[in-house]
This record gives sequence, C-alpha cells and structure tokens, in this order.
Amino acid sequence: MRLNIDEINVLVKNNFRNNKSWFADELGVSRNYVSLVLNGKAIDDSAKFCKAIVSYCEKHNMDWHKYIFLS
Repeated sequence: MRLNIDEINVLVKNNFRNNKSWFADELGVSRNYVSLVLNGKAIDDSAKFCKAIVSYCEKHNMDWHKYIFLS
C-alpha cells in the first residue's frame, strides 16, 4: 500500500483549510510525520497512516481508494 499524496493534499486543502496539523490531529497521527509524508520527505506506506485514512474516510462516508493505492 502507498498513499496518493496528491489527493490527500487536496483533501487537506479542502477539508482542513490546508492545515496539516488539524489533519494529523483528526487522524491521530504525529503532526511531524504527516508533514514529512505530504511533503515527500518520508516513506508513505505506514500501516498506521493508511489505517487512519481508511477510518477517516469510513467515518465521513468517503471512498478511501481515492487516497490509497493498493499496489
């Protein structure tokens, strides 16, 4: 699995007023890690991060497949 960083950045822009800290808090993931991943400076296949994206999407009736590549 890996994240669709472009789509997640759009999500953060549209749903969190481009505030990565708010997004990280909502996901329950380190703010620093979210920033590193979304800026392409960290590996984007963390199981915790992916699980948090899936949970967020399910909570808000969104399709998580838009944000996570399975292959």
